Amino acid sequence: MHYLTNYANLSDDEKRVQAIRDIRMYMGDEAFQRISTELVEHNLSFGMFAFYAAFCGVQGYPVRAWYQYCYPNATIQEPGDLH
Repeated sequence: MHYLTNYANLSDDEKRVQAIRDIRMYMGDEAFQRISTELVEHNLSFGMFAFYAAFCGVQGYPVRAWYQYCYPNATIQEPGDLH
């Protein structure tokens, strides 16, 4: 994904929706759904989720949005949450 994407002028909800759209455009819908399903099945901490997301080319704010998409009731603990 592009490192210079700016979500600063969006509300929290708009920012989250736009980040998910950006990930879907980057990966394609089929890959996004397949990878999201796989990540959810492993019940990952935010740190581990970010680690795996980086292998998919997703970093920065979009990782947080994707984590919230996959685990809507989870609490994001950072930094150092690599368990």
